[in-house]
Amino acid sequence: MKADLFVGVHVNSFKGLENISGVETHFLDKKLFFGNRSFSKFLFASNLCGKDKNLVKVAEGLIKENIDYSKSLSNYLQQGVIDVMKNKNLDVVNRGTKKTGYRALVRSEVPAAIVEVGFMTNKKELQRLARGPYRKNISDGICSGIKNFINSFGKSLM
Repeated sequence: MKADLFVGVHVNSFKGLENISGVETHFLDKKLFFGNRSFSKFLFASNLCGKDKNLVKVAEGLIKENIDYSKSLSNYLQQGVIDVMKNKNLDVVNRGTKKTGYRALVRSEVPAAIVEVGFMTNKKELQRLARGPYRKNISDGICSGIKNFINSFGKSLM
């Protein structure tokens, strides 16, 4: 698709803890590829790349760089949403950025993040999310985060 970024927007849930709330943003955990229990060795060993150690190093370098960019993207997105909410005097819990292994992020060839904009298992947040003006504030925050990320890293990505 020739995309420069992947940003997923999701609504979280946490059954059993209906009072949990807030916004959090996820990026890919490097441990999936480079920790003791990583699967990158399997990925590279299962194809022709595994026979060329230099090619493996290049591939691993690209994966690490993409994850580093994804972490930065997550930070910008999270801060963008939180800043807009604060500027609008909307009380929202900042749950921060988190490492994850979500399949959509594993597959991404570009910097990728998933913004969890609230909890559908929290009645108050679900009511907020049902309102267009609230969703507009969230989208404004996401747009702000994307713009700030591009202003910081755009030239090195494109």
